Amino acid sequence: MKKLTIEIEILNKFSFNVKDAPNLRRILAPPNNVGVYMLKKGEDVLYVGMSTILSSRISDHLRGSTETSEAFYEEIDSFDVYITENNSYADLLETYLIMTHLPPYNTAKKPVDSIRLIDVETELIEIDERISDLLEHIRALKDEYV
Repeated sequence: MKKLTIEIEILNKFSFNVKDAPNLRRILAPPNNVGVYMLKKGEDVLYVGMSTILSSRISDHLRGSTETSEAFYEEIDSFDVYITENNSYADLLETYLIMTHLPPYNTAKKPVDSIRLIDVETELIEIDERISDLLEHIRALKDEYV
């Protein structure tokens, strides 16, 4: 297995208490508007997301007005924001943070416990055998009704 190392430049990092939310629009205005956020309860990371308009997206989560956050918005007491240069870096950082913290409310980008490897040759043989069985069954039914 090969390992890939990627460096992501984080332009700025902010940590907020939920009470600081009214200041989001001012602090996360351009150029601080593309990046990743971690919604937290104490030290536990509840959810990690990314956005190109961070203040708006975080505000939506804090109100529970997203399908994702309606289940846990009342638990959020703080959040961290990482400003990145562009969406590509934000996507990489979001994936890294999800894989590192395993937040319970993220459903995508989590590591898989087991991977089912497919033996293509065996799968094709089994499919051919099923097709042959079905064709025999069809022939038998036709013979029965002739």
